[in-house]
Amino acid sequence: MKVCWELFNAIEITDDGSVYVCCEQRVSKFSVGNIFKDKFEDIWNCEKLVKMREAALKGEYPYCNHGICEKLSRGGVEKNDLFIEALPSYKPVMTLFPIQIAFPLERDCNAKCIYCRDEIISSKKEQIELFNDKFNNIYLPIMKDVSIFTVNDMGDAFGSKLSRQVIKNIINRYPKIKFKLMTNGICAGEKFIKELDLENRIVEFSISINAVCEKTHYKIFRVRGWKLLLKNLKYISKLKKMGKIPSFHFKFVVCSNNWKEMAKFVKFASKYGANADFWEVRDYWTLENKYEDLAVHNETHKDFEAFVKSLVNPAFNEKHVVFSPLLMKLRNKAISEKEAKSEKSIWQKFFKIK
Repeated sequence: MKVCWELFNAIEITDDGSVYVCCEQRVSKFSVGNIFKDKFEDIWNCEKLVKMREAALKGEYPYCNHGICEKLSRGGVEKNDLFIEALPSYKPVMTLFPIQIAFPLERDCNAKCIYCRDEIISSKKEQIELFNDKFNNIYLPIMKDVSIFTVNDMGDAFGSKLSRQVIKNIINRYPKIKFKLMTNGICAGEKFIKELDLENRIVEFSISINAVCEKTHYKIFRVRGWKLLLKNLKYISKLKKMGKIPSFHFKFVVCSNNWKEMAKFVKFASKYGANADFWEVRDYWTLENKYEDLAVHNETHKDFEAFVKSLVNPAFNEKHVVFSPLLMKLRNKAISEKEAKSEKSIWQKFFKIK
């Protein structure tokens, strides 16, 4: 029996204190408690979470969103690294605290990406003081068994002074800890990586790039940072070649501004030794009235048919390409339709010759 690793080892906390055993979208916003209201000991082995673990130990995932979880959508528990052999310690009631944790580091960022904000955000003094209080009194105490900290994507891990300070504080308290990092890459250069002592602490490095040229990059992030990004990618890919970054991903959120660059992005990612991860733009509250214009994957979008046809490009057959469940569904449908059309054409020619 293989089970989902995260149910027994990981939690993610959102800015309102809600606790999830995976990202809130993948578990259909099925919160198991609130860290600001309940004791973590009670949350970690609450009735909801115990039921989720009991189901997982039977090979069942009724609380998970199978349409968003790329692990479940790709053949279920048999073919994914997230699903591992159930260890003897995997019980519905866990005695150890989670070994992987993510909590919000505010929305501070050095860019104003069209997907999530209209301005560069930097926390004010009062916000920082409030966060530090939560960090010292709520977050740090529950990290006693943590070996992996996930820097979430509300802001930027390197473009935010607050995030950099949090990383320093975590390392000071737990010197053996490792990191999963999400960043836009503009400030993720040698200076900050060495300053934060991260060169030998990264288990996964994800960079949201969403483009293959400066013009498109500016349309998405609305700051001048392409040349600096390319310089940083050379350094980070060097760490990857040295074996210091086991998991390396370039992220591409597909929208009306960049979908024509998807095939080129596959080659771009390969150049730096990274996976090319493609996801459709989501209808988050931050997009307000922009979603319909950006969502090229929707049938109502003016470019939908051209976009779907582009998905049959053989470039997407490369092993380092990862599609979201929705994009994979669109691609498979496009390939089937193309093959059916080709077969029909062959038969038409055959009968014409006969």
